[in-house]
Amino acid sequence: MSSDSEARVDPLDKLRVRVAPIADKIKHDVVAYAGDIVQGPDRAFAGMIKARKRHDDVILILATQGGSADAAYRIARALQRNYRSFTLCVDTGCKSAGTLIALAADSIVMSDCAELGPLDVQLAKPDELAEWTSGLTPIQGLSTLRQQTFKYFENYFLDIRLRSQLQVTTKTALDVAAKMATGLFQPIFEQIDPMRLGEVQRAMTIAHDYGMRLARENVKSNGLARLIADYPSHGFVIDRDEAMELFEIVREPSEEEVALIELSYDLLSHWDETDKVFFDVLSSPVNPLPPSSPSPQTNGAANVNHSIEGDGKGDHGPTRPRQPKSVRPARPAADTSEAKSSKRPSKAEEGHSLPR
Repeated sequence: MSSDSEARVDPLDKLRVRVAPIADKIKHDVVAYAGDIVQGPDRAFAGMIKARKRHDDVILILATQGGSADAAYRIARALQRNYRSFTLCVDTGCKSAGTLIALAADSIVMSDCAELGPLDVQLAKPDELAEWTSGLTPIQGLSTLRQQTFKYFENYFLDIRLRSQLQVTTKTALDVAAKMATGLFQPIFEQIDPMRLGEVQRAMTIAHDYGMRLARENVKSNGLARLIADYPSHGFVIDRDEAMELFEIVREPSEEEVALIELSYDLLSHWDETDKVFFDVLSSPVNPLPPSSPSPQTNGAANVNHSIEGDGKGDHGPTRPRQPKSVRPARPAADTSEAKSSKRPSKAEEGHSLPR
């Protein structure tokens, strides 16, 4: 093979050549997804795995900071419908909507650097640009107000009774304590918008209802509730040890899975750092898209036409603001010297690319 021919070989083609033997050995399709989980790529992803399925079981290598809950649900459902079992493999970050996909998995593989994240919905702050707040914030704020109101009422009542040496009757003490507590907290309660609370509550049910529909036996009985409400911040790190308290099967990667992670790391980390979305069935050659799939268009990025630009919005908008990418030790570049030249597929065969 000439050096010019080697230079023209697509890096993704080289990766497929190396992944395919491992996939055949473990009898799993190997699918990769990197970037935000957004509307558009979700449907293209479903068409891709249906067209290029080779095995009954699948490993999804996922690197994402989150995105649309609706898109995550569609991706997870596509994996459940097309495969007998679904293993999620995480090497870096799999946050927010990525964790929603984790609920659909039959088992979860996490490296030492891997992390999941909570499922609390992120909402745009009213009258603010590009600022976000957790859907739990107003709910927890209302709960705190209720607790403080009762605490002050109780303290006022006891102080009146005890300091008067029980000369003030219980009924009078209750009336005075109620008026004092009401006078203190009423101005605060009057600032609460019931319509906004209703919107928040509806948004909070999205993750719960999707999770209930996706969850298989791998999710512990309290796992979903904890992911939605138990963590103090949206960026809270759920590492492998913590994940074991939420899911039944969470394990370290096997020898073959380590090899898959090592081979795909450089390519996936590149796409996770951009505003585009990458996905591919790494274990199979490229087949023509099914008729229902979107028409491919090249984006010219690294000569790999399997990316989709996204703005982070889905049917219900983003579930979070974009978080800083998890720090991950650099890996040595994979040796691609064994890759053989082959006829490059046409754009119609190769593309899963849509414009923004």
